[in-house]
Amino acid sequence: MKTGLHAFINAANFKNISKKIFCRINLCSLLGTILLLGSLNIKAQNISNVLVGSTPVCAGSTVTVNFSVTNGTIPGSFYSLSTNYTAYISNLGGTFPVTPIPIGTVTNISGGYNTTPDALITGISASFTLPTSLATGNYSISIGSSNPVFNGSTGVNGSLIFAVNALIAPSVSITANPGTTICAGTDVTFTATPTNGGVNPSYQWQLNGANIASATGASYVTNGLLNNNQIRVVMTPSSEICADPGTGISNVLTMTVNPLLTVSVNISASATTICAGSSVTFTAGVPTNGGISPTYQWQISTDGGATYNDISGQTATTYTTNSLAGGNMVRIKLTSSELCASPNPIFSAPVTMTVNPNLPVSVSASASSTTICAGTNVTFTATPT
Repeated sequence: MKTGLHAFINAANFKNISKKIFCRINLCSLLGTILLLGSLNIKAQNISNVLVGSTPVCAGSTVTVNFSVTNGTIPGSFYSLSTNYTAYISNLGGTFPVTPIPIGTVTNISGGYNTTPDALITGISASFTLPTSLATGNYSISIGSSNPVFNGSTGVNGSLIFAVNALIAPSVSITANPGTTICAGTDVTFTATPTNGGVNPSYQWQLNGANIASATGASYVTNGLLNNNQIRVVMTPSSEICADPGTGISNVLTMTVNPLLTVSVNISASATTICAGSSVTFTAGVPTNGGISPTYQWQISTDGGATYNDISGQTATTYTTNSLAGGNMVRIKLTSSELCASPNPIFSAPVTMTVNPNLPVSVSASASSTTICAGTNVTFTATPT
């Protein structure tokens, strides 16, 4: 327990009190009691000019508090590096509660110190962490100390009002167009929709949990997906958002990628060289990867294959006609019902027709002699035209 003038003054806990007192100084039990009559003008330490650094700040963040200390008039009321300074936070709106809310205590903080009575020490700076539970609004911070004692819990030296933004949870969801079931090589566009992302959130798309190089926009387009690939995005809100946690991780889209199926079909003709007006039947063979319900369309070209036109009503696997002309080319268009048929539709190789014109036929006969004697040989000769 401290004795003497020092202990007496500390116990009194003076603050800006000026009075004349007569002090009885108990130097120690060995020296006895010495009465010292004196006239002393005593003041305690004072803390003022409390200012919080740049705002607004996020709940749970560390803020820098600047303040000044005015020394008291006797030893023990001087600012020193061993002084403990405690910060108190106000209620929402800036008023201080009856029950103090301390947010931290620091020792050995910046700022010079001296033992000059009434000296003003400026530029003292300390950092304190705000509670994570603070709601959005305005607050004040007050500073108190021990050794020497200055009660700041009541807000007597509360700072100017400063703004605090509450912590909010960011989130993000993604969608895929045309969907999550695709054919190999299909372009897929993934789009992110953020919540609590701020005015300019940043993104990092991931494939199977690994970052995709340069995929940092709100959308991501690719045609190189494989079956069971998983896509997600990590969204980081812009700086004005007090995010907790610091990022939002999207839902995971698992891709079903079907292989491409090569489609083909062949056709045959009952004859390829005919006479004009002859009937010809064309038949489609069993297609490769045509699916359960393929569709057919017979086509004809009359310009050597430069263009083809659909033959009206001819959508079966066979086509019969007697109206072909020389050089006509006939083919079939097959549309597969398989999901990932490629190419689709497909065209068969054409059949080129040779059509000969119909020629009139005649024959004439001549005899070696038309007037003969009975029993004479006569030779008849036929001449076709």
